Amino acid sequence: MASLTAVSAACPAFSQGCPFSSENFLTVAKNCPAFKEACPFVGVKHTAEIQGLLEKMPASHTDKKLPSGAAVDSLFSTLHQNSAAMSLSMGTCPVFSNGCPFRTTCSSGRPLLSELDAAKWGVAILDQTQKERLSVYLKTQTREVHSAAENVPFIRDFAQGILDRGQYIQLLIALYHVYVALEEALDTQANHPVLRGIYFPAELARLESLELDLEYFLGAEWRSRIPMSPCTKDYVQRIRDLSTSQPVLLLSHAYTRYLGDLSGGQALRIVAVKALQLPGDGPGTAFYRFDNIASPREFKQKYRAAMDATGLSPRIADAVAQEAGASFLFNIRIFQEIGAGPVLPLPAPTLLASGVDVAASHAAAHGKEGGVCPFAAKAPVAAAPTAEAAAEAGPDQCPFPFILMHAPRLALQLHPIKTAVLALGLAYALSGQFGF
Repeated sequence: MASLTAVSAACPAFSQGCPFSSENFLTVAKNCPAFKEACPFVGVKHTAEIQGLLEKMPASHTDKKLPSGAAVDSLFSTLHQNSAAMSLSMGTCPVFSNGCPFRTTCSSGRPLLSELDAAKWGVAILDQTQKERLSVYLKTQTREVHSAAENVPFIRDFAQGILDRGQYIQLLIALYHVYVALEEALDTQANHPVLRGIYFPAELARLESLELDLEYFLGAEWRSRIPMSPCTKDYVQRIRDLSTSQPVLLLSHAYTRYLGDLSGGQALRIVAVKALQLPGDGPGTAFYRFDNIASPREFKQKYRAAMDATGLSPRIADAVAQEAGASFLFNIRIFQEIGAGPVLPLPAPTLLASGVDVAASHAAAHGKEGGVCPFAAKAPVAAAPTAEAAAEAGPDQCPFPFILMHAPRLALQLHPIKTAVLALGLAYALSGQFGF
Protein backbone atom coordinates (compact mmCIF):
# COMPACT_ATOMS: atom_id res chain seq x y z
CA MET A 1 0.00 0.00 0.00
CA ALA A 2 1.58 3.23 -1.11
CA SER A 3 2.03 6.08 1.35
CA LEU A 4 1.02 9.36 -0.23
CA THR A 5 3.64 11.13 1.83
CA ALA A 6 6.34 8.93 0.30
CA VAL A 7 4.83 9.20 -3.17
CA SER A 8 4.57 12.99 -3.10
CA ALA A 9 8.11 13.30 -1.73
CA ALA A 10 9.51 11.26 -4.62
CA CYS A 11 7.20 12.45 -7.39
CA PRO A 12 8.44 15.45 -9.43
CA ALA A 13 4.83 16.46 -10.11
CA PHE A 14 4.49 17.33 -6.39
CA SER A 15 7.80 19.18 -6.08
CA GLN A 16 6.00 22.54 -5.96
CA GLY A 17 2.98 21.30 -4.00
CA CYS A 18 -0.16 19.59 -5.22
CA PRO A 19 -0.23 19.83 -9.03
CA PHE A 20 -4.03 19.84 -8.99
CA SER A 21 -4.37 22.88 -6.74
CA SER A 22 -4.11 25.28 -9.67
CA GLU A 23 -6.76 27.94 -10.24
CA ASN A 24 -7.94 26.15 -13.38
CA PHE A 25 -8.63 22.90 -11.55
CA LEU A 26 -10.20 24.56 -8.52
CA THR A 27 -12.53 26.56 -10.77
CA VAL A 28 -14.08 23.27 -11.86
CA ALA A 29 -13.86 21.63 -8.42
CA LYS A 30 -15.77 24.41 -6.67
CA ASN A 31 -18.97 23.25 -8.38
CA CYS A 32 -18.77 20.02 -6.37
CA PRO A 33 -20.26 20.14 -2.83
CA ALA A 34 -17.46 17.90 -1.57
CA PHE A 35 -14.96 20.67 -2.40
CA LYS A 36 -17.09 23.47 -0.92
CA GLU A 37 -15.02 23.88 2.23
CA ALA A 38 -11.69 22.45 1.09
CA CYS A 39 -10.17 19.59 -0.88
CA PRO A 40 -11.51 16.38 0.73
CA PHE A 41 -8.28 14.55 -0.12
CA VAL A 42 -5.95 16.86 1.82
CA GLY A 43 -5.58 14.64 4.88
CA VAL A 44 -5.36 11.21 3.27
CA LYS A 45 -2.24 9.14 3.90
CA HIS A 46 -2.66 6.22 1.51
CA THR A 47 -4.11 5.63 -1.94
CA ALA A 48 -6.60 3.24 -0.33
CA GLU A 49 -8.09 6.18 1.56
CA ILE A 50 -8.65 7.99 -1.75
CA GLN A 51 -10.49 4.95 -3.05
CA GLY A 52 -12.52 4.83 0.13
CA LEU A 53 -13.66 8.42 -0.31
CA LEU A 54 -14.58 7.82 -3.95
CA GLU A 55 -16.59 4.74 -3.01
CA LYS A 56 -18.86 6.96 -0.94
CA MET A 57 -19.99 8.80 -4.07
CA PRO A 58 -23.59 7.90 -4.97
CA ALA A 59 -24.31 6.11 -8.24
CA SER A 60 -25.97 9.26 -9.60
CA HIS A 61 -22.53 10.85 -9.85
CA THR A 62 -21.68 8.65 -12.84
CA ASP A 63 -24.78 9.71 -14.82
CA LYS A 64 -23.71 12.64 -16.99
CA LYS A 65 -27.35 13.52 -17.70
CA LEU A 66 -27.70 14.66 -14.08
CA PRO A 67 -26.07 17.89 -12.82
CA SER A 68 -24.02 15.96 -10.24
CA GLY A 69 -22.77 13.49 -12.82
CA ALA A 70 -21.92 16.27 -15.28
CA ALA A 71 -19.93 18.05 -12.54
CA VAL A 72 -17.95 14.89 -11.71
CA ASP A 73 -17.30 14.24 -15.40
CA SER A 74 -16.05 17.80 -15.86
CA LEU A 75 -13.87 17.54 -12.77
CA PHE A 76 -12.16 14.34 -13.85
CA SER A 77 -11.85 15.53 -17.45
CA THR A 78 -9.85 18.50 -16.16
CA LEU A 79 -7.77 16.22 -13.92
CA HIS A 80 -7.17 13.90 -16.88
CA GLN A 81 -6.04 16.79 -19.11
CA ASN A 82 -3.70 18.13 -16.43
CA SER A 83 -2.25 14.64 -15.98
CA ALA A 84 -1.74 14.26 -19.74
CA ALA A 85 0.06 17.60 -19.85
CA MET A 86 2.38 16.67 -16.97
CA SER A 87 3.13 13.26 -18.41
CA LEU A 88 4.56 14.84 -21.57
CA SER A 89 7.34 16.48 -19.59
CA MET A 90 7.72 14.05 -16.67
CA GLY A 91 7.16 10.63 -18.20
CA THR A 92 4.97 7.75 -17.12
CA CYS A 93 3.60 7.69 -13.58
CA PRO A 94 4.15 4.18 -12.14
CA VAL A 95 0.84 4.36 -10.23
CA PHE A 96 -1.02 4.80 -13.52
CA SER A 97 1.18 2.58 -15.69
CA ASN A 98 -1.37 -0.25 -15.72
CA GLY A 99 -4.44 1.95 -15.94
CA CYS A 100 -6.18 4.47 -13.70
CA PRO A 101 -6.41 3.00 -10.17
CA PHE A 102 -9.64 4.92 -9.53
CA ARG A 103 -11.40 3.80 -12.69
CA THR A 104 -13.92 1.45 -11.03
CA THR A 105 -14.24 2.69 -7.46
CA CYS A 106 -17.86 3.85 -7.55
CA SER A 107 -20.26 1.98 -5.30
CA SER A 108 -22.37 1.11 -8.33
CA GLY A 109 -19.42 -0.70 -9.89
CA ARG A 110 -19.61 1.43 -13.03
CA PRO A 111 -16.41 3.07 -14.35
CA LEU A 112 -15.87 6.53 -12.92
CA LEU A 113 -13.88 7.56 -16.00
CA SER A 114 -15.95 5.76 -18.59
CA GLU A 115 -15.68 8.67 -21.01
CA LEU A 116 -11.93 8.93 -20.70
CA ASP A 117 -9.41 6.63 -22.31
CA ALA A 118 -7.15 6.31 -19.29
CA ALA A 119 -5.62 2.94 -20.09
CA LYS A 120 -2.21 4.53 -20.18
CA TRP A 121 -1.19 7.71 -18.35
CA GLY A 122 1.94 9.07 -19.86
CA VAL A 123 4.17 8.39 -22.78
CA ALA A 124 4.64 4.85 -24.01
CA ILE A 125 8.19 3.62 -24.48
CA LEU A 126 8.71 1.92 -27.81
CA ASP A 127 11.62 -0.18 -28.94
CA GLN A 128 13.95 0.94 -31.69
CA THR A 129 12.14 -0.98 -34.45
CA GLN A 130 8.84 0.71 -33.65
CA LYS A 131 10.45 4.11 -33.38
CA GLU A 132 11.81 3.83 -36.90
CA ARG A 133 8.20 4.03 -38.15
CA LEU A 134 7.67 7.62 -37.20
CA SER A 135 3.95 7.63 -37.98
CA VAL A 136 3.32 4.73 -35.58
CA TYR A 137 5.58 6.24 -32.95
CA LEU A 138 3.79 9.61 -33.00
CA LYS A 139 0.36 8.00 -32.89
CA THR A 140 1.32 5.92 -29.86
CA GLN A 141 3.11 8.72 -28.06
CA THR A 142 0.17 11.12 -28.45
CA ARG A 143 -2.67 8.67 -27.82
CA GLU A 144 -3.34 9.98 -24.31
CA VAL A 145 -3.34 13.68 -25.12
CA HIS A 146 -5.33 12.97 -28.31
CA SER A 147 -8.01 11.41 -26.13
CA ALA A 148 -7.91 14.44 -23.85
CA ALA A 149 -8.51 16.71 -26.86
CA GLU A 150 -11.56 14.71 -27.88
CA ASN A 151 -12.96 15.05 -24.36
CA VAL A 152 -12.80 18.84 -24.10
CA PRO A 153 -16.47 19.85 -23.55
CA PHE A 154 -16.63 22.07 -26.65
CA ILE A 155 -15.37 19.30 -28.95
CA ARG A 156 -17.43 16.63 -27.24
CA ASP A 157 -20.58 18.73 -27.65
CA PHE A 158 -19.64 19.52 -31.26
CA ALA A 159 -19.34 15.83 -32.07
CA GLN A 160 -22.78 15.22 -30.54
CA GLY A 161 -24.42 17.94 -32.64
CA ILE A 162 -24.54 20.58 -29.90
CA LEU A 163 -22.95 23.49 -31.72
CA ASP A 164 -23.35 27.22 -31.18
CA ARG A 165 -22.94 29.32 -34.32
CA GLY A 166 -20.82 31.91 -32.53
CA GLN A 167 -18.47 29.29 -31.12
CA TYR A 168 -18.10 27.68 -34.54
CA ILE A 169 -17.08 31.06 -35.98
CA GLN A 170 -14.56 31.46 -33.13
CA LEU A 171 -13.10 28.10 -34.10
CA LEU A 172 -12.77 29.14 -37.75
CA ILE A 173 -11.09 32.39 -36.74
CA ALA A 174 -8.58 30.56 -34.52
CA LEU A 175 -7.86 28.00 -37.22
CA TYR A 176 -7.35 30.74 -39.80
CA HIS A 177 -4.61 32.38 -37.72
CA VAL A 178 -3.00 29.02 -36.93
CA TYR A 179 -2.93 28.01 -40.60
CA VAL A 180 -1.56 31.38 -41.68
CA ALA A 181 1.42 30.74 -39.40
CA LEU A 182 1.76 27.03 -40.21
CA GLU A 183 1.49 27.30 -43.98
CA GLU A 184 3.79 30.33 -44.15
CA ALA A 185 6.33 28.34 -42.12
CA LEU A 186 5.99 25.24 -44.31
CA ASP A 187 6.29 27.35 -47.48
CA THR A 188 9.43 28.98 -46.10
CA GLN A 189 10.91 25.58 -45.20
CA ALA A 190 9.72 23.80 -48.37
CA ASN A 191 13.29 22.69 -49.21
CA HIS A 192 14.12 21.54 -45.70
CA PRO A 193 15.59 18.01 -45.97
CA VAL A 194 12.94 16.59 -43.62
CA LEU A 195 9.92 18.80 -44.25
CA ARG A 196 10.06 18.63 -48.04
CA GLY A 197 8.91 15.02 -47.85
CA ILE A 198 5.64 15.94 -46.13
CA TYR A 199 5.05 19.20 -48.04
CA PHE A 200 1.80 18.82 -50.01
CA PRO A 201 0.44 22.35 -50.46
CA ALA A 202 -1.79 21.54 -53.43
CA GLU A 203 -3.59 18.83 -51.50
CA LEU A 204 -3.55 20.16 -47.94
CA ALA A 205 -3.47 23.98 -47.88
CA ARG A 206 -6.39 25.29 -45.79
CA LEU A 207 -6.15 29.07 -46.01
CA GLU A 208 -8.28 29.57 -49.10
CA SER A 209 -11.07 27.39 -47.75
CA LEU A 210 -10.98 29.16 -44.38
CA GLU A 211 -11.25 32.51 -46.16
CA LEU A 212 -14.40 31.28 -47.95
CA ASP A 213 -15.93 30.17 -44.67
CA LEU A 214 -15.13 33.41 -42.85
CA GLU A 215 -16.53 35.51 -45.68
CA TYR A 216 -19.70 33.41 -45.60
CA PHE A 217 -20.23 34.03 -41.88
CA LEU A 218 -18.77 37.54 -41.44
CA GLY A 219 -19.23 39.20 -44.83
CA ALA A 220 -16.86 40.91 -47.24
CA GLU A 221 -15.13 42.84 -44.43
CA TRP A 222 -14.32 39.68 -42.50
CA ARG A 223 -10.60 40.47 -42.22
CA SER A 224 -11.39 43.36 -39.88
CA ARG A 225 -13.50 41.13 -37.65
CA ILE A 226 -11.12 38.31 -36.71
CA PRO A 227 -9.09 39.32 -33.62
CA MET A 228 -6.61 36.74 -32.43
CA SER A 229 -7.53 35.25 -29.05
CA PRO A 230 -4.86 34.82 -26.34
CA CYS A 231 -4.60 31.03 -26.75
CA THR A 232 -4.45 31.40 -30.53
CA LYS A 233 -1.62 33.92 -30.15
CA ASP A 234 0.29 31.42 -28.04
CA TYR A 235 -0.09 28.72 -30.68
CA VAL A 236 0.86 31.03 -33.54
CA GLN A 237 3.93 32.24 -31.67
CA ARG A 238 5.07 28.65 -31.04
CA ILE A 239 4.85 27.85 -34.76
CA ARG A 240 6.73 31.01 -35.76
CA ASP A 241 9.44 30.36 -33.19
CA LEU A 242 9.94 26.84 -34.51
CA SER A 243 10.13 28.07 -38.10
CA THR A 244 13.17 30.17 -37.30
CA SER A 245 14.86 28.05 -34.64
CA GLN A 246 13.86 24.39 -34.96
CA PRO A 247 12.00 23.89 -38.25
CA VAL A 248 12.13 20.10 -38.12
CA LEU A 249 9.55 20.30 -35.30
CA LEU A 250 7.03 21.85 -37.70
CA LEU A 251 6.46 18.26 -38.74
CA SER A 252 4.70 17.72 -35.41
CA HIS A 253 2.17 20.48 -36.03
CA ALA A 254 1.57 19.52 -39.66
CA TYR A 255 0.94 15.93 -38.55
CA THR A 256 -1.49 16.93 -35.80
CA ARG A 257 -3.50 19.43 -37.79
CA TYR A 258 -3.67 18.00 -41.31
CA LEU A 259 -4.23 14.36 -40.38
CA GLY A 260 -6.79 15.46 -37.82
CA ASP A 261 -8.66 17.48 -40.44
CA LEU A 262 -8.62 14.48 -42.77
CA SER A 263 -9.85 12.13 -40.03
CA GLY A 264 -12.19 13.41 -37.32
CA GLY A 265 -12.64 16.65 -39.21
CA GLN A 266 -14.67 14.86 -41.86
CA ALA A 267 -17.21 13.74 -39.26
CA LEU A 268 -17.33 17.24 -37.77
CA ARG A 269 -18.18 18.68 -41.19
CA ILE A 270 -21.31 16.53 -41.40
CA VAL A 271 -22.29 17.54 -37.86
CA ALA A 272 -21.76 21.26 -38.58
CA VAL A 273 -23.89 21.13 -41.75
CA LYS A 274 -26.77 19.59 -39.84
CA ALA A 275 -26.45 21.58 -36.60
CA LEU A 276 -26.10 24.98 -38.28
CA GLN A 277 -28.23 24.18 -41.34
CA LEU A 278 -25.41 24.96 -43.76
CA PRO A 279 -25.14 24.11 -47.47
CA GLY A 280 -23.88 20.56 -47.83
CA ASP A 281 -21.06 21.34 -50.25
CA GLY A 282 -20.96 25.11 -50.04
CA PRO A 283 -19.27 27.75 -47.89
CA GLY A 284 -19.40 27.41 -44.15
CA THR A 285 -17.66 24.04 -44.06
CA ALA A 286 -15.17 24.49 -46.90
CA PHE A 287 -12.37 24.11 -44.36
CA TYR A 288 -13.18 20.44 -43.97
CA ARG A 289 -13.28 19.70 -47.70
CA PHE A 290 -10.13 18.62 -49.52
CA ASP A 291 -11.07 18.98 -53.19
CA ASN A 292 -7.67 17.79 -54.44
CA ILE A 293 -7.73 14.57 -52.43
CA ALA A 294 -9.83 11.84 -54.02
CA SER A 295 -9.50 9.44 -51.10
CA PRO A 296 -8.62 10.78 -47.62
CA ARG A 297 -7.77 7.25 -46.51
CA GLU A 298 -5.27 6.67 -49.30
CA PHE A 299 -3.75 10.11 -48.90
CA LYS A 300 -3.26 9.58 -45.16
CA GLN A 301 -1.42 6.37 -45.98
CA LYS A 302 0.77 8.31 -48.41
CA TYR A 303 1.43 11.01 -45.83
CA ARG A 304 2.37 8.48 -43.13
CA ALA A 305 4.68 6.71 -45.56
CA ALA A 306 6.37 10.06 -46.24
CA MET A 307 6.80 10.57 -42.50
CA ASP A 308 8.32 7.12 -42.13
CA ALA A 309 10.75 7.89 -44.96
CA THR A 310 12.22 10.95 -43.22
CA GLY A 311 14.83 8.73 -41.54
CA LEU A 312 14.95 10.73 -38.31
CA SER A 313 17.35 9.56 -35.63
CA PRO A 314 15.71 8.24 -32.43
CA ARG A 315 16.82 11.41 -30.66
CA ILE A 316 15.02 13.67 -33.10
CA ALA A 317 12.00 11.35 -33.32
CA ASP A 318 11.60 11.72 -29.56
CA ALA A 319 11.61 15.51 -29.90
CA VAL A 320 9.09 15.39 -32.76
CA ALA A 321 6.82 13.17 -30.66
CA GLN A 322 7.11 15.53 -27.70
CA GLU A 323 6.23 18.52 -29.87
CA ALA A 324 3.29 16.62 -31.38
CA GLY A 325 1.97 16.23 -27.84
CA ALA A 326 2.47 19.96 -27.32
CA SER A 327 0.57 20.61 -30.56
CA PHE A 328 -2.43 18.73 -29.18
CA LEU A 329 -2.19 20.79 -26.00
CA PHE A 330 -2.19 24.06 -27.95
CA ASN A 331 -5.34 22.90 -29.71
CA ILE A 332 -6.90 21.83 -26.41
CA ARG A 333 -6.27 25.32 -25.01
CA ILE A 334 -8.09 26.89 -27.95
CA PHE A 335 -11.03 24.48 -27.52
CA GLN A 336 -11.18 25.27 -23.80
CA GLU A 337 -11.04 28.99 -24.51
CA ILE A 338 -13.93 28.76 -26.99
CA GLY A 339 -15.95 26.82 -24.42
CA ALA A 340 -15.21 29.51 -21.80
CA GLY A 341 -13.79 26.87 -19.46
CA PRO A 342 -10.53 26.62 -17.50
CA VAL A 343 -7.49 26.66 -19.79
CA LEU A 344 -4.42 24.47 -19.40
CA PRO A 345 -1.05 26.19 -18.89
CA LEU A 346 1.27 26.69 -21.84
CA PRO A 347 3.14 23.54 -22.93
CA ALA A 348 6.84 23.58 -22.13
CA PRO A 349 9.23 24.18 -25.03
CA THR A 350 10.67 21.13 -26.76
CA LEU A 351 14.43 21.34 -26.37
CA LEU A 352 16.35 20.40 -29.47
CA ALA A 353 19.84 21.61 -30.33
CA SER A 354 20.13 23.26 -33.72
CA GLY A 355 23.03 21.18 -35.05
CA VAL A 356 20.95 18.62 -36.91
CA ASP A 357 19.00 21.24 -38.80
CA VAL A 358 22.08 23.28 -39.64
CA ALA A 359 23.97 20.23 -40.89
CA ALA A 360 21.02 18.78 -42.79
CA SER A 361 20.09 22.06 -44.45
CA HIS A 362 23.69 22.72 -45.42
CA ALA A 363 24.07 19.23 -46.84
CA ALA A 364 20.84 19.60 -48.81
CA ALA A 365 22.03 22.88 -50.25
CA HIS A 366 25.11 21.08 -51.56
CA GLY A 367 23.06 18.49 -53.38
CA LYS A 368 23.34 15.56 -50.97
CA GLU A 369 20.08 13.64 -51.27
CA GLY A 370 18.22 13.67 -47.98
CA GLY A 371 21.04 15.56 -46.30
CA VAL A 372 23.11 12.37 -45.93
CA CYS A 373 26.85 12.82 -45.82
CA PRO A 374 28.65 10.36 -48.13
CA PHE A 375 31.34 9.84 -45.48
CA ALA A 376 28.92 9.10 -42.62
CA ALA A 377 29.55 5.35 -42.61
CA LYS A 378 33.32 5.59 -43.04
CA ALA A 379 34.30 6.36 -39.46
CA PRO A 380 32.79 6.62 -35.97
CA VAL A 381 31.87 10.02 -34.62
CA ALA A 382 33.97 11.47 -31.84
CA ALA A 383 32.39 12.23 -28.48
CA ALA A 384 30.68 15.62 -28.45
CA PRO A 385 32.25 18.02 -25.95
CA THR A 386 29.18 20.15 -25.27
CA ALA A 387 25.60 19.36 -24.24
CA GLU A 388 24.21 21.01 -27.34
CA ALA A 389 26.53 19.15 -29.67
CA ALA A 390 25.97 15.89 -27.80
CA ALA A 391 22.22 16.23 -28.30
CA GLU A 392 22.70 15.95 -32.04
CA ALA A 393 25.75 13.72 -32.40
CA GLY A 394 24.93 10.20 -33.55
CA PRO A 395 26.21 7.27 -35.60
CA ASP A 396 25.04 8.99 -38.79
CA GLN A 397 27.02 12.16 -38.10
CA CYS A 398 29.69 13.07 -40.65
CA PRO A 399 33.14 12.11 -39.27
CA PHE A 400 36.16 14.32 -38.89
CA PRO A 401 37.80 15.76 -40.98
CA PHE A 402 35.19 15.52 -43.77
CA ILE A 403 32.71 17.56 -41.75
CA LEU A 404 35.02 20.56 -42.23
CA MET A 405 34.14 20.53 -45.92
CA HIS A 406 30.49 21.49 -45.41
CA ALA A 407 29.90 22.36 -41.73
CA PRO A 408 33.01 23.93 -40.17
CA ARG A 409 31.07 25.52 -37.31
CA LEU A 410 29.55 22.19 -36.32
CA ALA A 411 32.99 20.58 -36.69
CA LEU A 412 34.38 23.06 -34.18
CA GLN A 413 31.59 22.16 -31.75
CA LEU A 414 32.01 18.42 -32.10
CA HIS A 415 35.79 18.18 -32.53
CA PRO A 416 37.44 21.26 -30.95
CA ILE A 417 40.75 19.55 -30.14
CA LYS A 418 41.12 17.85 -33.52
CA THR A 419 40.17 21.08 -35.30
CA ALA A 420 42.70 23.05 -33.26
CA VAL A 421 45.47 20.48 -33.87
CA LEU A 422 44.71 20.47 -37.58
CA ALA A 423 44.76 24.27 -37.69
CA LEU A 424 48.12 24.37 -35.88
CA GLY A 425 49.50 21.73 -38.23
CA LEU A 426 48.40 23.70 -41.27
CA ALA A 427 49.85 26.88 -39.81
CA TYR A 428 53.17 25.13 -39.17
CA ALA A 429 53.25 23.70 -42.69
CA LEU A 430 52.46 27.06 -44.22
CA SER A 431 55.07 28.79 -42.11
CA GLY A 432 57.72 26.45 -43.50
CA GLN A 433 56.46 26.82 -47.03
CA PHE A 434 56.25 30.62 -47.09
CA GLY A 435 58.86 31.51 -44.45
CA PHE A 436 56.72 33.41 -41.96
